[in-house]
Amino acid sequence: MCLSGLKLKAETGETRLPFLLIFKKTIQKPLTHASKTYKRYALPLVMKTKNNLQVSEKTKDIILSAAKELFAQKGYFKTTYADIARHAGVNQATVYRAFKTKENIFRQLLEEEYHFITQQTYNAYSADEPTPRKLKKIITTNFTLTTRSKLLKYILHEEYSQFRSIFNSKDKKAFDEIRIIINEGIKKGEIKNEDPAFLLSVLNSFRFCLLSLYRSENILSESKYSLDHLIETINNIFVEGFLRNFSSSPK
Repeated sequence: MCLSGLKLKAETGETRLPFLLIFKKTIQKPLTHASKTYKRYALPLVMKTKNNLQVSEKTKDIILSAAKELFAQKGYFKTTYADIARHAGVNQATVYRAFKTKENIFRQLLEEEYHFITQQTYNAYSADEPTPRKLKKIITTNFTLTTRSKLLKYILHEEYSQFRSIFNSKDKKAFDEIRIIINEGIKKGEIKNEDPAFLLSVLNSFRFCLLSLYRSENILSESKYSLDHLIETINNIFVEGFLRNFSSSPK
């Protein structure tokens, strides 16, 4: 057949049917068969492999616990990925699959620590209590738990500047709640009409003073009292002084 004849047939559609038959026999059927084969045999294997790569919650907890101990002992920057894996008894690939980065591990630990302290703090008082009593319970509970947290004790005191933005975002929520309580106390006449931001600054400054108490452990070792007793004593002195200065009447 001459080219002009082929062109004519193509234009009239006479050659379309043979081409479709060739396509179905040589391309479409093999592709369809391959797709069915993949779905039947290969896909289950892929899904099984993917499931096997998932890290169990128990293993994640072990990794978090190991990382928490190391961060509290050595700090964030001196703790390596390999250290965490070794301390947890797993390989580094498992740590990576579970959390991807060391920062993600740290952020989750921080989230859990802050959540626990916040829950305990706001469960310590009731809504109908006088403002000074509320503040006393909030300060005592929050500062005591923060100081007893080995993770926060090291990180907040030694590496705070590197994590300032993270801690500021966490603290803001807590301080916003305390600010509301202070403002309510001012309106009720239970707290002196003082600048709430100044009161919050006093509270925050004292928290950092408490976090440095562990530096007194060498001196305290010669005493019959424990570090917990020292924390309780300093806390009480501060709380009573704070309320005496800023309460409208002694509580």
